[in-house]
Amino acid sequence: MPSASKRFQTGLISVIMSCYNPIPGYLYKAVDSILNQTYPNFELIIVDDGSTDNLAICLNKYNDSRIRLIRNEKNMGIAYSENLALDNCRGEYVAVMDSDDISYPDRLEKQLAYMRVHPDVIACGTWAHIIDENDQPTGESYHGVISDMEDYRIYLLFGNTPTIVHSSVLFNRRLLLKYNIKYDTEYTCSLDYKMWVTCAQYARCHIIPEILLEFRVHSKSFTSARIDDQNFHALKNIQNQLDSLHLVLPDEIKFLHLHFFTLPDVSPFDMRLKRWIRSIVRANKKYRVYDQTKLKRIILKGQIRVLLLYFAKKLGLK
Repeated sequence: MPSASKRFQTGLISVIMSCYNPIPGYLYKAVDSILNQTYPNFELIIVDDGSTDNLAICLNKYNDSRIRLIRNEKNMGIAYSENLALDNCRGEYVAVMDSDDISYPDRLEKQLAYMRVHPDVIACGTWAHIIDENDQPTGESYHGVISDMEDYRIYLLFGNTPTIVHSSVLFNRRLLLKYNIKYDTEYTCSLDYKMWVTCAQYARCHIIPEILLEFRVHSKSFTSARIDDQNFHALKNIQNQLDSLHLVLPDEIKFLHLHFFTLPDVSPFDMRLKRWIRSIVRANKKYRVYDQTKLKRIILKGQIRVLLLYFAKKLGLK
């Protein structure tokens, strides 16, 4: 008989949330946004990752049988806690929710509708508005589009673009179990980026082109903190992908590679970048890890963008 954690309740969504000393006001808004979903068949698994601020007392205000609280005796980190939540899921699907973000009421309903029609999709994210500590829009949004999985795999080689916002994702749990996919506990940062690379090796990923989440960025958020650690783990992730091409990312090119599609200050005339790009194309021709035509096309797209941004800045347009 399968263990309780691997039995599926058809149609049930397990929403997982890892918390470590969350800001109560943000936590309440995050939890409320899940409890007020138009799709009612879910469980909310909250992992208290060794908080020192009586998280359980904060949650006493809720009298809802759908909430399940699990506590780590000490702080174990996000990856460990998310895996613990995954091990305790009973749902057919798993939604991720961060303790300072806000889901729109129809988020789960719309994601589930898509996943039921597309059982080959392992991870389905949504677009998201970015808000500040006062719930005010910053004017920035995540509007990623995944139109082709081979293209997406190539983009991931250069960083987490297009971005699947972690707290917007809905996983097909059957596929996670089939391919034994969990969060990598070696990553204290950029673990979502590592997850997308792993998922993309086995199945399709998708982003619903609709704002269904408000993603909070504030001074105490994980996104705002530890930028150096985030870059370190993102580069570690890139190097793991480059291993399949038998390439080692040189120190002097790391920053340029990581921000190839996102940095406005990269010079199109930087010979280090040109040589490095050529080495990637040559290695892929030899080892055939990616579709060579698509790799060249996406690299050219990045080079054109760098060129346009460079001259826009020179002309004072940026």
